[in-house]
Amino acid sequence: MTIRLLTRADGPAFQQLRLESLGESPQAFMSTLESETKLHEDQFGEHLDWAFHPPHFGYFGIFMDDQLVGYVQVGKNFLDKQNHVA
Repeated sequence: MTIRLLTRADGPAFQQLRLESLGESPQAFMSTLESETKLHEDQFGEHLDWAFHPPHFGYFGIFMDDQLVGYVQVGKNFLDKQNHVA
């Protein structure tokens, strides 16, 4: 198992896993499968880049045998009173 930051190059694998996950567990997401299947494949890689804020924030992928099997987004709330929350 390998865990690493996802980059724009991981966009196709991220798209595949996200759409599969939205189909299997729609209640776990704020988005819908219908809305995300309308997105162009490049938008998934762009979203990974947009979420990256060095050195610790972005999407991290879990890989088994070089296949993306899971991911988590680590982000920061930018409100002054929530500076301590990731």
